[in-house]
Amino acid sequence: MSVSVPEHTVMRQCLNWLDCHYQDLFADHRTKKCFIGAVVALFLEATLRKRKSIEEICLHLQSRKWLQEWTRLTSVSPSTLYGRLEQIPLSLLQELYRQLLDEIARHYIGKPGLPDIGPLYAVDSTEIALPPHRGLWAF
Repeated sequence: MSVSVPEHTVMRQCLNWLDCHYQDLFADHRTKKCFIGAVVALFLEATLRKRKSIEEICLHLQSRKWLQEWTRLTSVSPSTLYGRLEQIPLSLLQELYRQLLDEIARHYIGKPGLPDIGPLYAVDSTEIALPPHRGLWAF
């Protein structure tokens, strides 16, 4: 059973740093409501909450007011979400990741870390599955 993300969790704070109203000049051309920023936000939230399907993402969006307000989407069909997923520019994801790391670094500047250990560093071993036509370079 899914629950909404509590207000004071690290995950919710990181999600708040994202600009889910971002519109890509090329990928969002002639798009009326399901902009790339909202799609990235929905998939990121779904990944962090371990949703198993695009249908589950769509149902979760319909049932969560906070998610609707955050993304400015009340509903989206699975086929639309899948189509938009294939249009996300990888350069945008790289830039979002860099911005998030910069924001985290600014937040922890000047903090001493733990006694006898010093500052801790996050190591991310997340596996990211790319659509086949986007991941050919990896082989």
